[in-house]
Amino acid sequence: MTAAGDHIAFRTVEGREAYLPGTGLTVWEIAWIAQGYEGDVEATARHLEIECALVQEALVYAADHQIEIETQIHEHVSWTADEIARLLPRARGIKIPPEPAGPSTPWLSPACAACDRYGVSPIQLPRPEHRS
Repeated sequence: MTAAGDHIAFRTVEGREAYLPGTGLTVWEIAWIAQGYEGDVEATARHLEIECALVQEALVYAADHQIEIETQIHEHVSWTADEIARLLPRARGIKIPPEPAGPSTPWLSPACAACDRYGVSPIQLPRPEHRS
């Protein structure tokens, strides 16, 4: 048990990170996913396949340590093109035009012209479940 919560522990990877042992998840990852679900604990727990109580504990920690967690989210998910080029010097970017929105547009299409042109497969992700 830590002062942060019953399940929150700390590890040093690239600096100190709060995480949930046994889940493989850091608090910043849980907070980031929860943002996509507008803070919905149940939807976040379903997405991450963990108990709601663990998500809630992580979000309480994130709220109590907002600057720390927001900094970690920014450091992990908001790379600039220059940073990517520095980290992956042989990588080349491609531009894929967005598909027009409409009722018949699937969440992610099974193929797109740019994927065919460059010989790559599109990433298939499950559609997040949002409450209406």
